[in-house]
Amino acid sequence: MIASVDYFGDLYKVLPLPFCGVVLVSCAILCGVLIGLEREHRSKPAGVKTVSLICIGSTIFTIASILIAGEGGADRGRIAAQVVTGIGFLGAGAIIRDHKTIIGLTTGATIWVVSAIGVLIGAGYAAGGIAMTVLVLAVLLVLRHSEGYFERRAEASTPSSCQDKKDS
Repeated sequence: MIASVDYFGDLYKVLPLPFCGVVLVSCAILCGVLIGLEREHRSKPAGVKTVSLICIGSTIFTIASILIAGEGGADRGRIAAQVVTGIGFLGAGAIIRDHKTIIGLTTGATIWVVSAIGVLIGAGYAAGGIAMTVLVLAVLLVLRHSEGYFERRAEASTPSSCQDKKDS
């Protein structure tokens, strides 16, 4: 019973290294595909391929950081920390300002959170990565439905004189 609980913690302590890497990258593929399918279904720019590659890449960089640091006193998180900076540029590129509206914020945030899931998985916490994937999917799916309600409510409470008039 206790041995099965170990699989919810750091997999590096439970599995031999080559097998652990395969399990972690496979988990990253699964998590990236699940979130990517939701984005693809909604016809968003960052779909299955993009989101999966971000999750896999973050996982691989984190695994590499841990392997390079080894058992010595080197900083195991140095390379993984740079993922945050790099992914910020990628996420910012997904955000577009068009006149009075800003589009792509959810796509940028999805890129950011998928990268965080990849780092978590690469650090050995596959179960945590899967749990965070379920949480992210819940946020994307549940809040999508509630957005429509709040938008309709806001439109109903705005007087017609305050609404923007379309250019003819």
